[in-house]
Amino acid sequence: MKAGLDLDWSDRKQKVLAIQMLERQVSSLQQWVDRHLDDVVEQPLRPYLDAITQVRDQDLEPVEDGTPGGTGRGAPA
Repeated sequence: MKAGLDLDWSDRKQKVLAIQMLERQVSSLQQWVDRHLDDVVEQPLRPYLDAITQVRDQDLEPVEDGTPGGTGRGAPA
């Protein structure tokens, strides 16, 4: 994941693409956990998953096409 985020963050297009990629990975992880882990195994992960979800929900604004990718309140510009 880090190699995929090694980019020119001052370039708006690169930043939007990276944020969209990261958002897809977070969503994919959440779906995988929901499908494959029962409550006993998932419970220790819950605080981390909740934190990721909270940051995503708070700090991503839609870009022109409506997909997440812009930075929002409290997110680095």
